[in-house]
Amino acid sequence: MRIPGQDGWLARHYEKLILTAMVAVLLGSVGYLLSQLQQSRSTLESLVRETLPSQWKRAERLAMDPYAERLQTVSKPLQLPPFTNLLFVSELRVLCVYEDCRKPIPFDADVCPFCGRRQPEIVRPEEIDSDGDGLTDVYEKKVGLNPFDASDAFADPDCDGFSNIEEFQADTDPFDSKDFPNPVVKLRVVRVVNRPFRMRFQGVQTLANGEIRFLLNLRTLERSYFVKIGDVIDGYKVVGYEPKIRKTPAGKVDESVLTLRKGDRIIPLVKNLALTRYERVAYLALLTDASRFVVHVGDTITVRDRIYKIIDILGDGVLLRDVQSDAEVLVSRIAESELQELRDKLRGGGRSTQEEARSAAFSRRGRQR
Repeated sequence: MRIPGQDGWLARHYEKLILTAMVAVLLGSVGYLLSQLQQSRSTLESLVRETLPSQWKRAERLAMDPYAERLQTVSKPLQLPPFTNLLFVSELRVLCVYEDCRKPIPFDADVCPFCGRRQPEIVRPEEIDSDGDGLTDVYEKKVGLNPFDASDAFADPDCDGFSNIEEFQADTDPFDSKDFPNPVVKLRVVRVVNRPFRMRFQGVQTLANGEIRFLLNLRTLERSYFVKIGDVIDGYKVVGYEPKIRKTPAGKVDESVLTLRKGDRIIPLVKNLALTRYERVAYLALLTDASRFVVHVGDTITVRDRIYKIIDILGDGVLLRDVQSDAEVLVSRIAESELQELRDKLRGGGRSTQEEARSAAFSRRGRQR
């Protein structure tokens, strides 16, 4: 017996029924696999527990500092300084000063090429100064001084006015009075003054014939000159005149200019106005024997058989040129201690008492030739 409409429903839904059955089979398979996986994991954990000790030990964190240092060394390799290949001559080497290195390195290496650390400053035998007086031991032994007596650096055994350390720096013989450093190192500026011009422009006079005369007075007012253009007074030639009147609230001011010339120098004189800074004069003194010099720009002086020309007189010193070497030197102002020593020499007529005592002691000691 057939059910009405039954064939029609199956025909419409049989594909869904088949898909539902397949999904059910797949889900069952997945569930089975998961159960097998859980069983296998449990079995593996039980095997591990049986083979490993009962107490687990935590692993320590890996220290990365050594690797970072090696990486830094690789990224910035040590650059060795250039060296010379000495044929048949071995290179002088010393050990690195650090105990954990102690590798043989070049004698003059600033940095160890093995550990990369800086080495101590090199003290060469010829530079050793045991008493710290500025004179090397090699030099003191050579000239007959005591390398363990610091006071001999300031002695003057040859009495030439220069101490042993000054002779050492100038490479001269400290026991030969005829061999001494450049005397300019002992030259000092005692005083610098500004001298006014010795004449003043005081007035203008027009003669009956139309000739113009100019009144010049000495700064001391002890004498007057009436000059015209072209006249020469005390070496100065009158070369020009420029009348100039300036109006001010108080009235008219005469600022006429009379121009003089001496050599290449031009001197403009304003009427009724003194030229107070005409030239500078410097007073120099030599510390060795208290010799004194008064100099102007352009002067030439002789100091201990050496010739110097004055180039300029400044506020803080005097610039001169050594004629022999053509070198320019700035002579500085005298210090208070030097000024006092200079006064002692002037009172004693020469070398100070302390200098004489030191020099006498070293003269008695003599020099080992």
